[in-house]
Amino acid sequence: MEKYFTARPNKLRQSTLIFHRYYTAWIHFAQQDYKAVAALYKDTGVTDGATAQTLLRIATSLRKLGNEPEGLRLLERGSEAHSGDPAMFVALADYYTQMGESAKASAALQKSKTLAVVN
Repeated sequence: MEKYFTARPNKLRQSTLIFHRYYTAWIHFAQQDYKAVAALYKDTGVTDGATAQTLLRIATSLRKLGNEPEGLRLLERGSEAHSGDPAMFVALADYYTQMGESAKASAALQKSKTLAVVN
Protein backbone atom coordinates (compact mmCIF):
# COMPACT_ATOMS: atom_id res chain seq x y z
CA MET A 1 0.00 0.00 0.00
CA GLU A 2 2.81 2.41 0.87
CA LYS A 3 4.41 1.84 -2.54
CA TYR A 4 1.10 2.60 -4.24
CA PHE A 5 0.75 5.99 -2.57
CA THR A 6 4.45 6.80 -2.79
CA ALA A 7 4.26 6.36 -6.55
CA ARG A 8 0.98 8.31 -6.68
CA PRO A 9 1.19 11.28 -4.28
CA ASN A 10 -1.89 12.91 -5.84
CA LYS A 11 -3.96 9.82 -5.02
CA LEU A 12 -2.83 10.06 -1.40
CA ARG A 13 -3.77 13.74 -1.21
CA GLN A 14 -7.11 13.06 -2.87
CA SER A 15 -7.88 10.13 -0.56
CA THR A 16 -6.89 12.18 2.47
CA LEU A 17 -9.12 15.09 1.44
CA ILE A 18 -12.10 12.83 0.83
CA PHE A 19 -11.63 11.14 4.20
CA HIS A 20 -11.29 14.52 5.90
CA ARG A 21 -14.50 15.85 4.31
CA TYR A 22 -16.57 12.83 5.33
CA TYR A 23 -15.08 12.73 8.83
CA THR A 24 -15.73 16.46 9.26
CA ALA A 25 -19.33 16.04 8.10
CA TRP A 26 -19.79 13.16 10.54
CA ILE A 27 -18.45 15.26 13.45
CA HIS A 28 -20.69 18.21 12.57
CA PHE A 29 -23.72 15.93 12.28
CA ALA A 30 -22.96 14.29 15.63
CA GLN A 31 -22.87 17.78 17.15
CA GLN A 32 -26.17 18.63 15.40
CA ASP A 33 -24.41 21.40 13.50
CA TYR A 34 -26.60 20.97 10.43
CA LYS A 35 -25.54 24.29 8.90
CA ALA A 36 -21.92 23.14 8.84
CA VAL A 37 -22.85 19.83 7.21
CA ALA A 38 -24.91 21.60 4.54
CA ALA A 39 -22.14 24.15 3.96
CA LEU A 40 -19.57 21.38 3.53
CA TYR A 41 -21.88 19.68 1.03
CA LYS A 42 -22.40 22.95 -0.87
CA ASP A 43 -18.65 23.61 -0.97
CA THR A 44 -17.43 20.16 -1.93
CA GLY A 45 -20.38 18.09 -3.12
CA VAL A 46 -20.29 14.32 -2.80
CA THR A 47 -18.37 11.65 -4.65
CA ASP A 48 -19.59 8.36 -6.05
CA GLY A 49 -17.91 6.73 -3.06
CA ALA A 50 -20.19 8.45 -0.55
CA THR A 51 -21.86 5.90 1.69
CA ALA A 52 -25.59 5.67 2.30
CA GLN A 53 -25.09 6.99 5.84
CA THR A 54 -23.11 10.00 4.60
CA LEU A 55 -25.84 10.86 2.10
CA LEU A 56 -28.50 10.42 4.78
CA ARG A 57 -26.62 12.76 7.16
CA ILE A 58 -26.36 15.41 4.45
CA ALA A 59 -30.01 15.00 3.42
CA THR A 60 -31.19 15.13 7.03
CA SER A 61 -29.16 18.29 7.59
CA LEU A 62 -30.73 19.86 4.51
CA ARG A 63 -34.21 18.86 5.75
CA LYS A 64 -33.56 20.31 9.21
CA LEU A 65 -32.57 23.57 7.50
CA GLY A 66 -35.81 23.63 5.51
CA ASN A 67 -34.46 22.25 2.24
CA GLU A 68 -36.26 18.91 2.23
CA PRO A 69 -36.57 18.68 -1.60
CA GLU A 70 -32.82 18.96 -2.14
CA GLY A 71 -32.17 16.30 0.49
CA LEU A 72 -34.66 14.01 -1.21
CA ARG A 73 -33.04 14.60 -4.63
CA LEU A 74 -29.65 13.76 -3.15
CA LEU A 75 -30.88 10.45 -1.74
CA GLU A 76 -32.86 9.54 -4.85
CA ARG A 77 -29.77 10.15 -7.01
CA GLY A 78 -27.77 8.10 -4.54
CA SER A 79 -30.24 5.23 -4.84
CA GLU A 80 -29.88 5.37 -8.63
CA ALA A 81 -26.08 5.47 -8.46
CA HIS A 82 -25.97 2.67 -5.87
CA SER A 83 -28.97 0.70 -7.08
CA GLY A 84 -27.54 -2.59 -5.83
CA ASP A 85 -26.79 -1.38 -2.30
CA PRO A 86 -29.47 -2.31 0.26
CA ALA A 87 -28.12 0.30 2.70
CA MET A 88 -28.91 3.05 0.22
CA PHE A 89 -32.58 2.08 0.19
CA VAL A 90 -32.65 1.82 3.99
CA ALA A 91 -31.33 5.41 4.08
CA LEU A 92 -33.96 6.48 1.56
CA ALA A 93 -36.67 4.76 3.63
CA ASP A 94 -35.40 6.56 6.74
CA TYR A 95 -35.62 9.91 4.96
CA TYR A 96 -39.11 9.20 3.66
CA THR A 97 -40.10 8.34 7.26
CA GLN A 98 -38.67 11.67 8.46
CA MET A 99 -40.82 13.36 5.80
CA GLY A 100 -43.94 11.47 6.91
CA GLU A 101 -44.14 9.51 3.64
CA SER A 102 -44.84 6.07 5.11
CA ALA A 103 -45.91 4.39 1.84
CA LYS A 104 -42.73 5.48 0.06
CA ALA A 105 -40.69 4.47 3.10
CA SER A 106 -42.24 0.99 3.03
CA ALA A 107 -41.50 0.62 -0.69
CA ALA A 108 -37.85 1.66 -0.24
CA LEU A 109 -37.47 -0.68 2.73
CA GLN A 110 -38.96 -3.54 0.73
CA LYS A 111 -36.47 -2.81 -2.07
CA SER A 112 -33.60 -2.98 0.45
CA LYS A 113 -34.84 -6.36 1.71
CA THR A 114 -35.09 -7.69 -1.85
CA LEU A 115 -31.52 -6.56 -2.56
CA ALA A 116 -30.24 -7.99 0.72
CA VAL A 117 -31.65 -11.42 -0.15
CA VAL A 118 -30.09 -11.33 -3.64
CA ASN A 119 -26.70 -10.15 -2.34
